[in-house]
Amino acid sequence: MTALAYALPEIRDQHPERRHLKVKYRNVAGNANEARSPCRRCTAAKGITENVTTWMRHDQNVCLRHGIWIGPGAYTKRSQVDVNPATAIITAQRRHTALINKLRRRWVRAVTPFAFAFLGHWTRWGDPENHAAQRLVRIGGNQRRRTFGEADPYLSAAQYPEVVSLIEVLAARRTRLLHIVHDETERLDLTSDIQQRVIPHYTDDRSRYDPFSQWIHDLGGLSRVSYSEFGDFVTDHLHVVEVEQEVLR
Repeated sequence: MTALAYALPEIRDQHPERRHLKVKYRNVAGNANEARSPCRRCTAAKGITENVTTWMRHDQNVCLRHGIWIGPGAYTKRSQVDVNPATAIITAQRRHTALINKLRRRWVRAVTPFAFAFLGHWTRWGDPENHAAQRLVRIGGNQRRRTFGEADPYLSAAQYPEVVSLIEVLAARRTRLLHIVHDETERLDLTSDIQQRVIPHYTDDRSRYDPFSQWIHDLGGLSRVSYSEFGDFVTDHLHVVEVEQEVLR
């Protein structure tokens, strides 16, 4: 039953009371915790014409064989995007995998959904000099569709290279993120890192709302954290910290 649960998403929902079918915080099957459609060209090559749903890991966003976006927003075959015209997106998939080998899957996985959300808020889609906006045009996306975050596969794919860069900046800091709000030098270093490696126009302007600044603030006050749309990361991050500390004992 457990093996089938990892392969077939439908089984998991039928047995919510069975704790051994849960994969959160477990490394079984590579934390294959997201139900999405596999690459449409891969399934077509195998003679599969109907919609198929499989469990995927958080880092399976581009089919490297066919250059198809299968990541956030691409929940069906029809919503998958051909990203071959923007090779930086395909390269970002390889970088994402390399980061997991370098920084460990748990840390990379913990910050990935937030990196997508933050870039969705920061990206200036109307700026023709913006690299993500240029990629959006190449892959056939519409700049007028401004549904930020994971809702639109075109936007998610176009900003993926910057997302991976932000993942590296955040995951490399690990537990330092929990205390960065109290360390001005560390916070300035983080801002500089984001400007140089992710998005040049980023500013740490605390006078206006920014989900990233709010997230950093929440991490610095865990005892009184408000579980906002980004608050779930606190639970995930603390668990990772506990696991790391247990390993060191």
